[in-house]
Amino acid sequence: MYDSVLVDLITSCLLVIRVSPTYFIVIIRYPTMVMCYLTACENMNHRMRKEFFKAIIRQDIGWFDKNQSGTLTAKLFDNLERVKEGTGDKVALLIQFVSQFFAGFIVAFAYDWRLTLIMMSLSPFMVICGAFIAKLMASATAKEAENYATAGGIAEEVLTSIRTVVAFNGQKFECDRYNEALRGGMRDGILKSLYVGIGLGLTFFIIFGSYALAFWVGTGYVYNGVLIPGTLLTVFFGVMMGSMALGQAGPQFAVFGSALGAAGAIFAIIDRVPEIDVYDESGEKPKQMKGQIELKNIEFSYPARPDIKVGHF
Repeated sequence: MYDSVLVDLITSCLLVIRVSPTYFIVIIRYPTMVMCYLTACENMNHRMRKEFFKAIIRQDIGWFDKNQSGTLTAKLFDNLERVKEGTGDKVALLIQFVSQFFAGFIVAFAYDWRLTLIMMSLSPFMVICGAFIAKLMASATAKEAENYATAGGIAEEVLTSIRTVVAFNGQKFECDRYNEALRGGMRDGILKSLYVGIGLGLTFFIIFGSYALAFWVGTGYVYNGVLIPGTLLTVFFGVMMGSMALGQAGPQFAVFGSALGAAGAIFAIIDRVPEIDVYDESGEKPKQMKGQIELKNIEFSYPARPDIKVGHF
């Protein structure tokens, strides 16, 4: 009796020693993964800030007439912060959840492919729902960021000229203008939250529907001797872990949608090439130039006021 207990104890100790490296890797994996992705995110965000500022000072005067400095400041901080949220540890979590999804379904297929396929019959609806919600999220986020950038531009404009605003008793007018811009951002934010709620609700509805389908069909398989209860539970938990991982990846996709919408406005400015490009080195470069410049019969209009002609020479 004593010998058998001792053998069992030694076997258990050897098993713990054998799996302890795996536990150690699991413990240090997450902080290492997050640290690496956050470092890469900070470096990328820093480069985007530099490129964005470089693109701003590259633009011509007509472009600044249509884009207020306050709007650009809001994009520099708010939009890039959204990009940062979608490119840091969220990427690591998404990779983890996607890996868990594939691992769960591989185990389920290895034990019984028929029941796994039955549980996966609702997966296309989940994919279509996720793609549609992500597209709506990106559009709503872009509009929300644009409205809040406009509100930030109004606030900076008013605070910079606060003495003039007070002198002409324009406080109510400016407050109404600011509130109108905020209302637009609030509407887009509510729509974005609504899309997230609908997307997560439909995702988990499909997931739990597949669970019910698995037990309904699996019970018949067990009753008819096609499967044993252990195989049924293995397939169920394999698909469950994979599906839950896909459900947990849903919020990460929502954050990616927000980052995508915010990054669109940033890269639209970075990629814009002005008509008068100060960084363009093409063309003739004479070493010496002599002559006179005469301006005659010249008129122009600003892009924001195309109907008003100014500058008659």
